[in-house]
Amino acid sequence: MTQAIAEVKYAPGWRAEKGPSPLNTSGFVAVGHRILLETEVVEETTAGGIILAAKTLQAEENKQVVARVIEIGCDAWSDKSTDYCAVGDRVLIGEYTGKFHTSYVNGKKYRFVNDLDIISPLRD
Repeated sequence: MTQAIAEVKYAPGWRAEKGPSPLNTSGFVAVGHRILLETEVVEETTAGGIILAAKTLQAEENKQVVARVIEIGCDAWSDKSTDYCAVGDRVLIGEYTGKFHTSYVNGKKYRFVNDLDIISPLRD
């Protein structure tokens, strides 16, 4: 009976990829119901050659709605019947959601969001 349970294959996104991830080189750990996202880099210069101010860059980062899932906390979607996304997926999130942190390991900006802030995975 135990062997039959071990052979069950779950659909992609089902709980198997929670916790520490080999994709996570940030130095951060997603805990509880939080999800660690890597946001796309905001260009500092417009197509017309205008250099954006730091305040404008920060506003643009907050407005970003597409990010890549780096790590999923162990309790994410624990009250739902399935996960909304998997590690490595590009996802759609709400504007101004989550908290930004700059990694002390690689200097990149990462965003922590709650599990229910994920609106939808995106097809690449």
